[in-house]
Amino acid sequence: MRIEITEGFIDINEIDNTEEGFENLKGMMIDLLYVKPEFRQQGIARKLLKKAYDYAENNIIYLVACPKEKNIDFSDLVDFYMSEGFDIENADMPYPILYK
Repeated sequence: MRIEITEGFIDINEIDNTEEGFENLKGMMIDLLYVKPEFRQQGIARKLLKKAYDYAENNIIYLVACPKEKNIDFSDLVDFYMSEGFDIENADMPYPILYK
């Protein structure tokens, strides 16, 4: 499911637990959260996450903290998601799985 707004979008889907690394997980997966560069640092990512939480209802939401652009710092990305209430599920992977 893609949730779009003018400033960006978020893709959230049920977890495919046949995918390696996700075998024991149930819930929803944020596949991608994107905010257009000119709208960053304005709370748009939080707005998109809120829409994803509403869509997921009471399901656990997972994501892989993997920056898709070279100018996005990995530790800043993890800090952002943790500030939104996510916790680390699996820190052993190159990019950790977070959940809320």
